[in-house]
Amino acid sequence: MVKAFSSSFVPTSQLYFSGGGNSLRGFPIDQAGPERLVPFCGVLSGQTLTQCTNVPVPVGGRQLFILNSELRFPLGIMKNLGGVIFYDGGNVYSAISFRNFMDNYTNTFGLGLRYATPIGPVRFDIGHNINPVTGIKSTQYFITLGQAF
Repeated sequence: MVKAFSSSFVPTSQLYFSGGGNSLRGFPIDQAGPERLVPFCGVLSGQTLTQCTNVPVPVGGRQLFILNSELRFPLGIMKNLGGVIFYDGGNVYSAISFRNFMDNYTNTFGLGLRYATPIGPVRFDIGHNINPVTGIKSTQYFITLGQAF
């Protein structure tokens, strides 16, 4: 949790951001939590396009909760290949409150593969957010190097 003292404020760089292959695998990278819509307008051949698209941009939050768990097991197909079943729970919250925590808590279940290399495991994870956020696909795919946590 982060809270400003007295009449000061918390800068954006000190707020919490989460989502992605190393935290909440039901969200794209840094897309968990509060967002604001930003108009995005393009320019084509020197002329301004009349139609703009609103793009959701994460703004960070004052409260962060992440619960990660994995069950890792050998697959028996190859020596260095293993599988995982995982659960990720939590979110980034705009304000510090128990009600906000309960209303915006998310649950992600998924499966993955781990291939052990000399520099660490190569991971392929598929996470499905059980209570998805509007505008974000409920299923996410990640290919990363190293353990999730």
